[in-house]
Amino acid sequence: MGASDDANVAEVALLDRFPDDGWVRARRWSPSQGMVNAIYGLIGAICPGRSDGAPADKSVYDAVFVQMVQTFPYMSRLARMGLPWIIRVLDWSPIWRFEGVVRLQSLPPEQGSAVLDRVASSRFALLRTFVTAARAAVLTAYFDLPVVHDALGYDPVGFMRERIALRRRLEAGKVSEQTDLLQPSPQTLLAAAVDKS
Repeated sequence: MGASDDANVAEVALLDRFPDDGWVRARRWSPSQGMVNAIYGLIGAICPGRSDGAPADKSVYDAVFVQMVQTFPYMSRLARMGLPWIIRVLDWSPIWRFEGVVRLQSLPPEQGSAVLDRVASSRFALLRTFVTAARAAVLTAYFDLPVVHDALGYDPVGFMRERIALRRRLEAGKVSEQTDLLQPSPQTLLAAAVDKS
């Protein structure tokens, strides 16, 4: 095995989703069973549904849950204090909104989603912010799942390899090209704006 083969093996290991690189994860959050049920209720209400053609089954919800409780210790102290309260408030939202006698966790995902949509359009900014925070927590975990990447046709490893190759070219003294940019350059945007006027 040559030096370039060693470099390729090392690069592949770096790009693994969960490399065995010795990183010690923070102890994950262990919510109570009531909180677990409330989180699953939010996951079901927030994640895209099967009718959208998106991955949405128990294994996906389980993976989102695991990702959320693993991420929780890395949040800021204020977020760690606030998120459980937000989850509780939203779980009880069908009751305090006088839309039903059961909590969000007991509703089918479509009904739970409709309740959250109505809370999100509340005249109270704090409630709208609660829904935004819950959606961010759930959807960040959801869109980080390999099964969702596959469904979207997204290949983060391929993208990372392209960026690593670009970095190596730049370190070798070569100049970046227009195709290396993730979006049009400011000069291109300015030229397009001038052409329109």
